[in-house]
Amino acid sequence: MGNNLEIERKFLIENLPEGFADFPKKKIKQVYVDYETDHRFRLREKDGVFIKTVKRGKGLVREESEEMVASDLFDEYWNKTHLPKIIKDRYHIPFKGKLIELDVFMENLSGLFVAEVEFHSVDESTQFEPPAWFGSEVTEDERFTNYLLALYGNPLKNK
Repeated sequence: MGNNLEIERKFLIENLPEGFADFPKKKIKQVYVDYETDHRFRLREKDGVFIKTVKRGKGLVREESEEMVASDLFDEYWNKTHLPKIIKDRYHIPFKGKLIELDVFMENLSGLFVAEVEFHSVDESTQFEPPAWFGSEVTEDERFTNYLLALYGNPLKNK
């Protein structure tokens, strides 16, 4: 927890890889409390742990700060029906020394699958060769930020 830089590439997944369900997964619920041009503020529940996250920037490199919060704070905002929300299962798939986080979205985003991979440096991110089952890269496509997905739905279905 704390402040750090997040260097992350994001890819659409058209067909889930064989055996993905055998990997560890966590249920994630997120509610977006505030969104400004320079930052996003969300509350997340993941396996009974509640985290407040503020992200600044966009694209490949962003600043991220996290801190644990009480469950009642999460519940207070989750129960506000007007706030954008996401529910997803996140699978953790090891791949060539990296960790693929495969998000399988639920409810109004059902059928959307996105994989994210974090890196220690921009150089490392440019050297990454994704597995064959990855689809188009959407790292720089803001429509695929979780906030905009929660707010507007799946952009692939909204064409």
